[in-house]
Amino acid sequence: MSRRIKVLSTELANQIAAGEVVERPSSIVKELFENALDAGATEIILELEHGGKEKILIRDNGSGIEKDDLPLTLMPHATSKIYSLAELEAINSMGFRGEALASIGSIAKVKITSKTAQDEHAWCVDNQLDNELIPASHPIGTTIEVAEVFYNTPARRKFLKAERTEYVHIDELLKKFMLCHFNVALTVWHNGKEVKSYPMADTPQKQQQRIADICGDEFIDNALLIQAEAMDFQLYGWVAKPQFSKSRADLQYFYVNGRIIKDKLIAHAIKQAYKDVLHHQRYPAFILFFNIDPHAVDVNVHPTKHEVRFRESRLVHDFLFAKIHHALADTKPQLPELSETENDVDSLTFSIADKPSASPNQNWRDKTQYADHLRSNHRNNMALYEQLINQKEEIQSFENTNDIEALHKIELQTPQDKWQDATQLAMPLVIDEVLEATVDQNVTMTEITPKATPVKEAKKYPLGFALAQVHGIFILSQTEDGLIIVDMHAAHERVLYEKVKALWARHESVSQVLLLPLTFEISPVLLDVLDAHEELLNKLGFEYSALGEKTLVIRAIPVYLKNNHIESLVMEIANSLKVSGKAKPMDDYIHAILATISCHKAVRAHDQITIEEMNQLLRDMEHTARADQCNHGRPTWVKMTVNDLDKLFMRGK
Repeated sequence: MSRRIKVLSTELANQIAAGEVVERPSSIVKELFENALDAGATEIILELEHGGKEKILIRDNGSGIEKDDLPLTLMPHATSKIYSLAELEAINSMGFRGEALASIGSIAKVKITSKTAQDEHAWCVDNQLDNELIPASHPIGTTIEVAEVFYNTPARRKFLKAERTEYVHIDELLKKFMLCHFNVALTVWHNGKEVKSYPMADTPQKQQQRIADICGDEFIDNALLIQAEAMDFQLYGWVAKPQFSKSRADLQYFYVNGRIIKDKLIAHAIKQAYKDVLHHQRYPAFILFFNIDPHAVDVNVHPTKHEVRFRESRLVHDFLFAKIHHALADTKPQLPELSETENDVDSLTFSIADKPSASPNQNWRDKTQYADHLRSNHRNNMALYEQLINQKEEIQSFENTNDIEALHKIELQTPQDKWQDATQLAMPLVIDEVLEATVDQNVTMTEITPKATPVKEAKKYPLGFALAQVHGIFILSQTEDGLIIVDMHAAHERVLYEKVKALWARHESVSQVLLLPLTFEISPVLLDVLDAHEELLNKLGFEYSALGEKTLVIRAIPVYLKNNHIESLVMEIANSLKVSGKAKPMDDYIHAILATISCHKAVRAHDQITIEEMNQLLRDMEHTARADQCNHGRPTWVKMTVNDLDKLFMRGK
């Protein structure tokens, strides 16, 4: 015989509801804290015993609860937050369901004491005394005491964790509240001892101090401020630079109208904004506040109010992505607003063998002749730099360049007169001193460097001027206040990636037809992949066709590519498309391929480059968005100040 349908008792219904609302002691603290905030409290005291398992007491200085309303607080679906459907559709309060206290009262012992400004004295209700009103002594505000959590449901109580674990969950919850509500002071007691104190943060300095106390000074040092408005959206807060990424997503705080939430849409927008600058398996850090018209967001979609639903989800996603992406684009060495100068070459393609350069390879008869040559060049450099600085011309970065030849300009301009000015402008600024060394005709430019001392104009260049190439991998540069070490491949890769993205955005990725088509063997599987993505690769500038079942013929390549390494590049693109499948959006494919192209085109480890090319790379980095990281999220440069060096060698001690 089947079981008959019955209406559940109030007690059982409340315990079922408690299963949704009360997961652990921190869930109770959340509900009580939100009630205190809704009451307008500016001072809150929280007392805990045994991680909140034995006692949770929260006292506030809010508006209080009127005498006749006190017995209703422990009844289900009783609330002062909303009275109508219209108010439900535009919720401005933290709580609104009217279930929290009733659910908590069904699994714990609850006592509420409160006083309003109009009452002569406070009143108290206790769910162990049939909610009878009892006179009490209490200042204006409310105190709620919850004791013996899950005392009447032993099966659930035994699932609670150790005291320390439960306290850590409460502590993390309080951090989320205190990062948003700077106008509230909080004191936390645990087992009779004061363990936390957050004074009211009513000035920007105090707010910054609170953030530093919770998130650490390193977050403050790496935080980028965001303040943006558009339509009915407002976003402000801080996002950390990519180099401050975390191994876990434990420093991510996002608030919608003052409510801490976790939402897949928001998470995706932020992830996309960090896509080109964050190393894989790392997580960004941020504290962001998003304000939106309450009518445009539904917070009544989850029992614990952790999730929301936006009416215009695509607009919200695009707004968040655009603003965060724009903020991260400024992660580059900052040039002063005035006196910005840049050398004449707005591209960086290393083709050392194809261009003339003044180097020791020119069979100087002796070191004196070479020294005189360097002195002459450096005097000319000073004159050119002074002329540029005095003119204070507005320099436009490569992103605004309209020249499709920008990415291979150096390779196309081989005559000596095309290189003279660029070579001089790229040389480091020096005082009239030259390295007194024996010059061997086989020594490269990177092995002989003048003893360069940057003049006062060097402060206009955050990355300074190159001194040498170290182990064929790093560039050593001297700045006004220290040293810069640059990973030349990572830096060059980022510069090229931003350039090809800019060209792609302007639909200028034209092809150059190969004089002799390139033919090579490829597996039938990869050939099918390239055939399926032919339209995509045609847009990028590739033209190819199959010749039989295992042969591919490349007839044209993007104009910004060199002729070498084409086979390995095409194979890598094909393998990447094979692994990723067809689930990604088109832009993801495009950017992945552009990143691969940039990686192949960039200067490689142990490639020998000249001082002028090193300086050219430094100047390009100063004008490149997101230049602090390569396409894979690795840092491109680090700095050591003179003070850092003094500490390293214990100078002055």
